[in-house]
This record gives sequence, structure tokens and C-alpha cells, in this order.
Amino acid sequence: MSKNENRPLSEKTLQSRTNGRYHVPREVWNILKASGSVIFDDITRTYSFKPAHNVRDKAALLVLLKSKRGQDVVAQDYKELKEGWPDILPAVQELEREGQIIVFRGKDGSPKHLYWNDTDLNVKVDSEFQKYWNDVKIPTTALVDNSELAKMMADSGLKGIEVMHTAVKQQVKPKSKKRSNKRIKITNTHLAPLDYSKDLLSELK
Repeated sequence: MSKNENRPLSEKTLQSRTNGRYHVPREVWNILKASGSVIFDDITRTYSFKPAHNVRDKAALLVLLKSKRGQDVVAQDYKELKEGWPDILPAVQELEREGQIIVFRGKDGSPKHLYWNDTDLNVKVDSEFQKYWNDVKIPTTALVDNSELAKMMADSGLKGIEVMHTAVKQQVKPKSKKRSNKRIKITNTHLAPLDYSKDLLSELK
């Protein structure tokens, strides 16, 4: 059974694909029947590949792409569609020419992802703006260093951004006040015989 075949295959046909070298036990057929990627027909006793999407014409393809609006992933993988519709390429090319879908291609030019083109969101860009846009020259080679970039900006009348280096002031920790141990002098002369300095200091501590 192959993804590229659109017709159901019987057990005898599938067995013949092994060139008689292998005998397919009944357990294998039961596994195929229970597989989510295989469709088994009880009447004809045939097996066929079950694609992720049952899309085999342009109308069904447009319905699928439109249904992806508002979803987290709006792009449709092209290879996933081709598994169930091997000859999908001409239909994709025709829908793209008609402006009904948007096709993202890889480096080799083959389709990678398909999007439905909502024509209500298409915006016509003024021809004068397009001219200004196309007149902007983009460097063909990578910039070597910042000096080359600065020269290009100067030639275009642009100024670079000056980075101001500001010194960070060090935070000065406040000095802790030391407790004074100075003895208190008693000026009352009539209390001279008595020394109250020790008791007073103990109260202040």
C-alpha cells in the first residue's frame, strides 16, 4: 500500500508486493485495520491510505484553507495535502494565479505552505510609494564593520546615535555614631564629697 495510490488494494495485491519473499501473518492485517492511517473496507476486503485531510479538488482545498481562519496555525502544510492528493500541484498553481490562495515556497521553488487569500484585506499601494520603495538601495554585501556603516549613514545625511557614558556615583555609607564615654563633670560644689558620675553613666547606657 502506497500513499501515491488512490485506489484500494486487496490483501492479495499487497502480498504480491513482497515478491513472495514474505508471508504476511494475520496479526499484521489486524494491525493495519486498527491503524489510524488506513481505511479498511469490510465489503471489498481492501485497504487504502487514510490522509490527514480528505481533499481531492480545488473546492475542498479552499474550504480547508478558509476553515483555518482564527486558528493558532493558519498555514497548511503542502506535503500533508499531497499525501492524500498526489496530483495537487496543478490545482495549487491555478488557484495561485487566480489570487485565491497564497503559496510560500522553499529555496527549490516547490510549495511549502498554503494560505487562503482573503481579498477583502488586500491593499492597493500607491504607485508613487512603490517607486520610492524600489529606489531604496540595499547593500549587496555584508557590512564589514561599524566604520563602513557610519560612512553609509553620513553619505545619506544621517547621524549615528551617540552613546553617553555616565559615571555611576558610589554610594557613601553613612558613618555610624560612636557612643561617647566621656565622664560627666559635676559642677555643684556642695555635692563635691559625693561622686554620682558612675550611677549617671549607667543610666545613660
